[in-house]
Amino acid sequence: MIDNKKKEFFTYFSKQNLSQFEQIYFELNRYVRETQGTCSVCKHNWYFNMADVLREKGKRMKDTGKDLLALGFLPLALIPNEQIRDLERCPKCGSRAVTLRDVINRK
Repeated sequence: MIDNKKKEFFTYFSKQNLSQFEQIYFELNRYVRETQGTCSVCKHNWYFNMADVLREKGKRMKDTGKDLLALGFLPLALIPNEQIRDLERCPKCGSRAVTLRDVINRK
């Protein structure tokens, strides 16, 4: 037997309410939060998001682990390190004179 709270729960999440929830969910997922970088020297604009930041941190950790293991096993020292981008540096001219601001863009 279903008590009143469970019955309220099931009636609240009926097919009609789930479709409204899905509409809101899909509407919210049409936007992405990014960081916009603007170079003060060459006025170049670029964008990166949290996935890019985490990817670069992962590359750094991988290279650090490889370097530590290479101390004990010399052939690992011959494997080249990955190219790590500095996201707070202009990709066009390499300047660190940049301004960063958070923006929300449509996907």
